[in-house]
Amino acid sequence: MKLIAVLSIDECHEALRKLFYAHGVRMLSEIDIKGYPVPDASGERPAWFSERLSAVYSTLSFAFTETDKADALMDALATFVCEGAPHNPVHAFLLPVERMVTGRSGAQDGR
Repeated sequence: MKLIAVLSIDECHEALRKLFYAHGVRMLSEIDIKGYPVPDASGERPAWFSERLSAVYSTLSFAFTETDKADALMDALATFVCEGAPHNPVHAFLLPVERMVTGRSGAQDGR
């Protein structure tokens, strides 16, 4: 069992949902996020980040799925380009789930 977390800007979210669906992975939860760009490579930082940088609206999506589906989805995410915002790549994380409890059904082995 794996946990996939994917961060995408709002313009790419519908295309990302379709990608999850195409790989048979059901999104469990989504969280709206308001963030700010990180400083450039020079390390120059503004005096106060919100004074000079405009906010970026993103969505963090979570899914639990089997290892083979998770690996296939991660491979697809590695080459995913959102047509609405090609310069804003998704950020995806894949984590192992050692153990999972779902309500009253008891513990399940996540391997």
